[in-house]
Amino acid sequence: MKTERSMESLRIYISGAHSTGKTTIIQDLCPHLPGVRVEMETARRIIEKHGWQRTDFHPQRSPQVFEQLNTEILLANIKIENDNFLEKRDFLCDRCLDPMAYVEMYLGPEAFERIKQTKELGHMIQRLRSAVIFLIEPQPECISDDKVRLVSTFEELCKYTTYLKRLYDSFAIPYVTVDILDRRERVSFILQCLHTRASMKTK
Repeated sequence: MKTERSMESLRIYISGAHSTGKTTIIQDLCPHLPGVRVEMETARRIIEKHGWQRTDFHPQRSPQVFEQLNTEILLANIKIENDNFLEKRDFLCDRCLDPMAYVEMYLGPEAFERIKQTKELGHMIQRLRSAVIFLIEPQPECISDDKVRLVSTFEELCKYTTYLKRLYDSFAIPYVTVDILDRRERVSFILQCLHTRASMKTK
């Protein structure tokens, strides 16, 4: 996907609410993106590291733990972005600024202002403006209970998606909405977007 003309790395993010099939999309994309490093979701690793159950970070019952979890996820995502940027690697990442939207939606503006102060966030935001972000729209058929993360209604997932879109817009970060359910069609759409982007860069 990278061209001889451009030394800029290919930075792809799959963003969106939980239970939208992001991990499945990444798995489906991998065979089509040889040489692209895959960065899977960090949330599960952080939850396991702390030994948390999902009741431990429920936003209403345990807002401080919920904020801590999302701040740690954001810090991990910033490190992933920075490490890959410095190494000039092509990479595909599960989630982007998603934890910020969770904090704003569930904890409100004060907590959101705190997470906005996360170290090195500004550098990541700057570089995200030239990355490729695919925002996956919720589909009722994709909702499932993985026994780890919170279980949300379809309405909640749609509300969160609105927060996430508003967040990217506020930072002037472009994104591509993916509202397709069929797995093959989703992958075809994403690959076509990447191909179009690569073609534009060669002109």
